[in-house]
Amino acid sequence: MRCRPATLALAAVAGSLAFALAMARPASAQAAGAASPAPPASASPAASPSATPADLSTEDMQEASQSVDPLAPKRAFTIEDENTQSVAGPNNQVNLVGQIPLTFNPPFAEMLAGGHALSFVRLKLPIVTTSPTNSGVDAITGTGDLTVSWLAGFGTARSRWAAGAVLKFPTGSGALGSGKWSAGPALGYTYEVRRWTFGVYTATSISYAGTRSRPPLAQTQITPSITYAFADGWSVGNSDMQYTYDYYQREFTNLPVGLRVAKRYKLGKQRASTYFEWERNLTAVGGTSVTMRLGTRFIFGP
Repeated sequence: MRCRPATLALAAVAGSLAFALAMARPASAQAAGAASPAPPASASPAASPSATPADLSTEDMQEASQSVDPLAPKRAFTIEDENTQSVAGPNNQVNLVGQIPLTFNPPFAEMLAGGHALSFVRLKLPIVTTSPTNSGVDAITGTGDLTVSWLAGFGTARSRWAAGAVLKFPTGSGALGSGKWSAGPALGYTYEVRRWTFGVYTATSISYAGTRSRPPLAQTQITPSITYAFADGWSVGNSDMQYTYDYYQREFTNLPVGLRVAKRYKLGKQRASTYFEWERNLTAVGGTSVTMRLGTRFIFGP
């Protein structure tokens, strides 16, 4: 039975890859259309339906995309406060997320990209400040497990795809962590249409070492992304909805539905985006739970 989680995990990743390839077709078709000669200067602007709206410049569209695109290869740092209310009690944690673009790319990415390769590392460390308490037991606070993701791939002006690996380290304090070393494949794809940004990201984690008294892990997370950018820096879309399937429990342990509102701005020359998310998990144990997130993402470099 130990081979079953790995088999199902590979099946989930294969399905995600098929989805990404299917979505990539319209991107290539649109890129071919973009290469066609521009209409004469005397032509009416209204005759070109693909023209950029006058109230949202190309630079604004790029900044809007970089602030919401999970595959944008930009150096960034995010600090986020996450609060969850459930029947077990309140839980609050601070999530620190750093992203570092790499100066080298795998040979396969360089070959396929034609000069548009991308590669970056993303790190996430949760710090729990409040957790539910049981009768006679003090609340547990401390760090959670560290997650390190490496993604490499290629992209165009409007679409990106990347594949790589995700590693989880048992840095959690006591019950706040899994007690397991985990690893698995990751895959992502994003596509932009004017003010819209669509994307999907999936990562599978399977434990291979750790404390024997802790249960093994085999999970796949699928995170869809849909965002609409307004001309004044505001954007609206879905929250960081991570649909989680547990291969040992043979069911979804997390089925969230949520909304995200964000505002991008500049602090001098520093680009930033502040967002608020509201999310309800429909499969929480003992009933639904509500999660709210308030965070700021800083983007560095050009």
